[in-house]
Amino acid sequence: MTSTAPWTDDELDRVGAAEELEVASRSRDGLLSGWRTIWVVRVDNGIYVRSVNGPTSAWFRGTRACHEGRVQAGGVERDVAGERLLAETTATEEALKALPTLAEELDTAPAVAERMRQEYETHLLVVRAGGDTAASDETDALRHHRHYTALRLALLAHKRSTVLRLRDDHEIDDTVLRHVQRHLDLEEVRLPRRQAAE
Repeated sequence: MTSTAPWTDDELDRVGAAEELEVASRSRDGLLSGWRTIWVVRVDNGIYVRSVNGPTSAWFRGTRACHEGRVQAGGVERDVAGERLLAETTATEEALKALPTLAEELDTAPAVAERMRQEYETHLLVVRAGGDTAASDETDALRHHRHYTALRLALLAHKRSTVLRLRDDHEIDDTVLRHVQRHLDLEEVRLPRRQAAE
């Protein structure tokens, strides 16, 4: 979460010295939820917060849903916004809106455009859910995403062991092994880190 206005040095000092901070998420109707106490640490010119329950906590889910809230600590109180979530959500929503036009301009096959639309819609549900399993469609999207990623990782591991066996059996040389491993590494890097780590 980022302050909606730049922090002054005095505010950073006061909030950083407080060690704990109270945060309230803002509901869609603009009202603040109850205050929750969380840990806070100052790093350079930023304030970072951490909740014991992480992304499953009520304040975190509320803030992710509406992208904004309010914090108070050390006599400082101000509005904050979830910029990263806002950026990811807005970028994906606008890409989905642009997809039909772009697909037409690029003369993309309808099946390819439909697959891309489905992938982006799933990604949008995963970003919006952010670990919140309250809504059934979001639960299904998160479960599908985790299963897909786990299967992709398992297949990549199998491919790695296969090319190692081929090299050990002298059916391919080290140059080919490194080339294939490099492509497997790139494929693994493209997988979402959060789900890949689960």
